[in-house]
Amino acid sequence: MSPYVELEAIEKASQAENASLFKKIEFIDLPQGQTTIRLLSKSFFEFYNHYINGVYVECLGTDCPICASNAQLIMENPQNFKDIKGYSPRNHRYAVNVLDKTVVKICPKCKAEFKKSGNAFPSTCTKCDTVIINEPEQVLNRVKVLSKGPTLTEQLKALQQTVLNASKEPLGVTNFDIVLYVTGSGKSTTITPIPLTNETAPVEVSDEQLFDLEKAKLSLTMDEIKDVMRGVSLKDIFAARKATSDEKFMEKEHKSVAENVSQTVMDIMNK
Repeated sequence: MSPYVELEAIEKASQAENASLFKKIEFIDLPQGQTTIRLLSKSFFEFYNHYINGVYVECLGTDCPICASNAQLIMENPQNFKDIKGYSPRNHRYAVNVLDKTVVKICPKCKAEFKKSGNAFPSTCTKCDTVIINEPEQVLNRVKVLSKGPTLTEQLKALQQTVLNASKEPLGVTNFDIVLYVTGSGKSTTITPIPLTNETAPVEVSDEQLFDLEKAKLSLTMDEIKDVMRGVSLKDIFAARKATSDEKFMEKEHKSVAENVSQTVMDIMNK
């Protein structure tokens, strides 16, 4: 293979690798009203994060610069540290794959999904302004990630023992649909899980459809978190990370190609 062709293949492979690396998880949308789900696992992925400058980032524990900043703010403002700009408490989170079985309308142009907000669907797509009032209603049946705090998670876990079959045995939390009834908004949002014990038809979901829950958290390095705290956008952080990754990858492969070419020349000379 020509060194130039090989280098082109290397570059394409690097681009594909980075595209896969930054593929977004599809988190479930929970507008006010009812969302119907089926849990696809009895276990939940547990992690901690902070909300800082518009993004959630994983807490690094003892090495977390956000926790260090919080400690400084608490020391300097013991009475009102929660009101100080920059204070960001550590949030306890859980994530699980679910099958979203809610009736939706899908925008024919951008494929955005819309659930009823309250009792009605929107008349136009909020993403691209396409009129969707005449679009058909359909069951979504799409795998999403539900990521919430301990309150909802413990309520969902409790259904494993409290929802019983006709023999008074646990039905199994992955064997029936659950309506998530959402009221309020912002910090006043309340989510109430309601088991649908008559909706027990098995669901078929392949392993390929499930999301890697490790990616439900945004993992950044200490320096990258400090950049977020200074107001640097995730787009710029990822661009810098990609450039560094590509540079190291290409440097390694250039060296490999050079060594191969050198060996080929030596073989020709020896012959």
